[in-house]
Amino acid sequence: MNTSESVKNEQVNRFDNHSLSNTHDSVKKKIESPITLNSHLSQSSKNSHAIEFSNVNIGYPGHLVLQNLNFIIKEGEYVGIIGPNGSGKTTLLKTLLHLIKPIAGTIQIYGKPIDNRIRNSIGYVPQSSPIPREFPLSVKEAVLMGRYGQIGLFHRPKKIDHEMVHNALIQVHLHEFANRPIGHLSGGEQQKILIARALARNPKILLLDEPTSALDFEMTRSVFSLVDELHKKYGLTILMVHHNVNLIRKHCDRLFVLDQMIRFDGHPTDPRVEQAISIAYNLFEP
Repeated sequence: MNTSESVKNEQVNRFDNHSLSNTHDSVKKKIESPITLNSHLSQSSKNSHAIEFSNVNIGYPGHLVLQNLNFIIKEGEYVGIIGPNGSGKTTLLKTLLHLIKPIAGTIQIYGKPIDNRIRNSIGYVPQSSPIPREFPLSVKEAVLMGRYGQIGLFHRPKKIDHEMVHNALIQVHLHEFANRPIGHLSGGEQQKILIARALARNPKILLLDEPTSALDFEMTRSVFSLVDELHKKYGLTILMVHHNVNLIRKHCDRLFVLDQMIRFDGHPTDPRVEQAISIAYNLFEP
């Protein structure tokens, strides 16, 4: 797997960053251009635009990863992001986190260019990865790390920081575990703590990168249920990268299919999404 598509090998620093139908050739030619349902967004109030990409290209030296990105995500939308390995899913999230700068084009968060201050309005949840039982960190200490951007270097946490940690643990229904070593929690509980860490920033936007990749079915269902609750109850704008195409389509209200570009942008039940997935994942019969 491309390293830009995985953070599984990160360890301690993970706290600082943690059957489709085939279509024939005539159909493939018919949908070579991206499928979008974005026309209604341009009529929205500018104030409701959480994220806006205009003519954006993203990549690394000598390698273009994503190109011609033009979209608006309204405040409160739940966007699922799918695509094959190397399609640019994690790269897109890293760009929103201001870890990668676009090669071309402009990106705005709530009408302003991305900078470190704007970045504080974004919470990030990395791929799930088991935390060793002996890991020397309590649950509340792990969640407090989500406040570091607000606390600043060489400053001690204030009362408001501890209150935000407590509130975040309540939001994920794990406040009674505050003093427990994080390594003593189950995999699903650990992942919910990482969600709490992101919520401690009091974000308007929540990014999740394969948050259930190491979890079993029941834990995965529990994490999805929590994300659904955060979306509905608190109105968070959510972007989730996920490998399970059918599962993410059941939960999001908008879907991106990536393949070095946005191959599809629209409602997850749109019948055209199957065609876009077939192209992106190269599922056509020879």
